[in-house]
Amino acid sequence: MGMSFSDSVEQSASPLLLKQFGKRKVREVIVGGNQMAAFTNRQWMSDDEVHKCMDCASEFSTFIRRHHCRKCGGIYCNNCSPNQLPILEHGKKKNVRVCKACYMVYTTG
Repeated sequence: MGMSFSDSVEQSASPLLLKQFGKRKVREVIVGGNQMAAFTNRQWMSDDEVHKCMDCASEFSTFIRRHHCRKCGGIYCNNCSPNQLPILEHGKKKNVRVCKACYMVYTTG
Protein backbone atom coordinates (compact mmCIF):
# COMPACT_ATOMS: atom_id res chain seq x y z
CA MET A 1 0.00 0.00 0.00
CA GLY A 2 1.46 3.38 -1.03
CA MET A 3 1.83 6.53 0.99
CA SER A 4 -0.77 9.25 0.44
CA PHE A 5 0.21 12.84 -0.33
CA SER A 6 -0.85 14.01 3.13
CA ASP A 7 1.20 11.24 4.77
CA SER A 8 4.31 12.24 2.82
CA VAL A 9 3.78 15.92 3.66
CA GLU A 10 3.48 15.21 7.36
CA GLN A 11 6.57 12.99 7.35
CA SER A 12 8.75 15.45 5.42
CA ALA A 13 7.89 18.58 7.40
CA SER A 14 9.04 19.76 10.77
CA PRO A 15 6.50 18.68 13.43
CA LEU A 16 6.81 22.15 15.01
CA LEU A 17 5.95 23.84 11.70
CA LEU A 18 2.91 21.63 11.16
CA LYS A 19 1.74 22.08 14.77
CA GLN A 20 1.63 25.85 14.25
CA PHE A 21 -1.02 25.43 11.56
CA GLY A 22 -3.40 23.78 14.03
CA LYS A 23 -6.43 22.12 12.42
CA ARG A 24 -5.73 23.50 8.94
CA LYS A 25 -4.72 20.86 6.40
CA VAL A 26 -1.20 21.36 5.04
CA ARG A 27 -1.32 20.82 1.27
CA GLU A 28 2.30 21.40 0.31
CA VAL A 29 5.71 21.64 1.96
CA ILE A 30 8.59 23.29 0.12
CA VAL A 31 12.17 23.09 1.35
CA GLY A 32 14.98 25.20 -0.06
CA GLY A 33 18.32 25.96 1.56
CA ASN A 34 17.62 26.58 5.24
CA GLN A 35 13.98 27.63 4.67
CA MET A 36 10.86 25.48 4.87
CA ALA A 37 7.37 26.59 3.89
CA ALA A 38 4.14 24.72 4.57
CA PHE A 39 1.20 25.86 2.48
CA THR A 40 -2.40 25.35 3.44
CA ASN A 41 -5.60 26.32 1.75
CA ARG A 42 -5.56 29.99 2.66
CA GLN A 43 -7.32 30.53 5.93
CA TRP A 44 -6.77 33.63 8.02
CA MET A 45 -5.32 32.62 11.37
CA SER A 46 -6.82 34.23 14.44
CA ASP A 47 -4.52 36.40 16.55
CA ASP A 48 -5.58 34.26 19.53
CA GLU A 49 -4.17 31.11 17.87
CA VAL A 50 -0.57 32.35 17.58
CA HIS A 51 1.50 33.97 20.33
CA LYS A 52 4.91 33.67 18.62
CA CYS A 53 6.16 34.42 15.12
CA MET A 54 5.62 31.34 12.96
CA ASP A 55 9.14 31.75 11.52
CA CYS A 56 11.56 32.96 14.21
CA ALA A 57 9.39 32.19 17.29
CA SER A 58 9.73 35.74 18.72
CA GLU A 59 7.06 36.33 21.36
CA PHE A 60 4.53 38.96 20.25
CA SER A 61 4.27 42.02 22.49
CA THR A 62 3.55 45.74 22.39
CA PHE A 63 6.82 46.22 20.50
CA ILE A 64 6.80 43.06 18.36
CA ARG A 65 3.53 43.20 16.43
CA ARG A 66 1.66 40.46 14.56
CA HIS A 67 1.41 40.68 10.78
CA HIS A 68 -0.62 38.33 8.59
CA CYS A 69 0.93 37.03 5.39
CA ARG A 70 -1.66 37.84 2.72
CA LYS A 71 -0.68 34.72 0.77
CA CYS A 72 -0.71 31.88 3.34
CA GLY A 73 -2.60 33.58 6.21
CA GLY A 74 0.13 32.80 8.76
CA ILE A 75 1.17 35.28 11.46
CA TYR A 76 4.69 36.67 11.50
CA CYS A 77 6.74 39.44 13.08
CA ASN A 78 7.84 42.43 10.98
CA ASN A 79 11.32 40.97 10.43
CA CYS A 80 9.87 37.74 9.02
CA SER A 81 7.33 39.43 6.73
CA PRO A 82 9.26 42.34 5.20
CA ASN A 83 8.36 41.69 1.56
CA GLN A 84 5.40 42.65 -0.60
CA LEU A 85 3.86 41.08 -3.70
CA PRO A 86 0.59 41.37 -5.62
CA ILE A 87 -1.51 38.27 -4.85
CA LEU A 88 -3.58 38.12 -8.02
CA GLU A 89 -5.40 34.88 -7.16
CA HIS A 90 -6.84 36.63 -4.07
CA GLY A 91 -7.77 39.75 -6.03
CA LYS A 92 -4.87 41.85 -4.68
CA LYS A 93 -3.44 43.86 -7.58
CA LYS A 94 -1.43 46.13 -5.31
CA ASN A 95 1.54 44.83 -3.35
CA VAL A 96 0.58 43.34 0.02
CA ARG A 97 2.63 41.92 2.92
CA VAL A 98 3.90 38.35 2.55
CA CYS A 99 6.15 36.16 4.70
CA LYS A 100 9.69 35.26 3.61
CA ALA A 101 8.70 31.74 2.56
CA CYS A 102 5.84 32.88 0.31
CA TYR A 103 8.04 35.60 -1.18
CA MET A 104 10.80 33.07 -1.89
CA VAL A 105 8.43 30.59 -3.53
CA TYR A 106 6.73 33.16 -5.75
CA THR A 107 9.87 35.04 -6.80
CA THR A 108 12.17 32.09 -7.43
CA GLY A 109 9.56 29.77 -8.91
